[in-house]
Amino acid sequence: MQVRIVIAGQERQMFHPLLREGVEVKVRLGRTVREVLEDDLHIPEHIIEQEIQSLFLNNHPVDDLGTRVQTQGSVLSLSAAMPGLVGACMRRGGVYAGLRQGISWAEEEGPDQTDTGFIQVKLFNFMAPRIGPLLLSAGVRVEGRRLAQVLDNLSESEKARIKSLQIEGEKQDIQSSKPAALISEQESVMLQVSS
Repeated sequence: MQVRIVIAGQERQMFHPLLREGVEVKVRLGRTVREVLEDDLHIPEHIIEQEIQSLFLNNHPVDDLGTRVQTQGSVLSLSAAMPGLVGACMRRGGVYAGLRQGISWAEEEGPDQTDTGFIQVKLFNFMAPRIGPLLLSAGVRVEGRRLAQVLDNLSESEKARIKSLQIEGEKQDIQSSKPAALISEQESVMLQVSS
């Protein structure tokens, strides 16, 4: 199922819960984390170098952007600087990175592959407003029930910002309960949000 939403303005805070829980994006597997971030997710280099302070692949901290994302279903989590000692330890290439040596990412063994597949991307703290619009504009795959919950929980002011909602090319009324009901029945939904 294809869902297209056009909203007024650049803010997409209403979709931050989806971004924190994780959305699926289509990438070329077997490429480095840097290549996935730059080429598949279209994240500008200055954000990669300066703002993504902590990076996790399948829940393991990653320091080397040359690490390969090999398998479909991998989970790539991105975060700005986190507070405290834990944040300092998890920081990519940080002074305390050695303290987490036992949990850091170890390269997967496997054949080099250049197939396309979906990985899950999770965005924490300041990454949701910085990178979220890029992902949502390009299109992401989400569970229908999760998107339906977001639409059901929109405030009146958030609903007023939605200029257009289309499901499978048919325009829908965001004020009715019909769109969320249609979407919740779907296992997965391709979502595109633009302004």
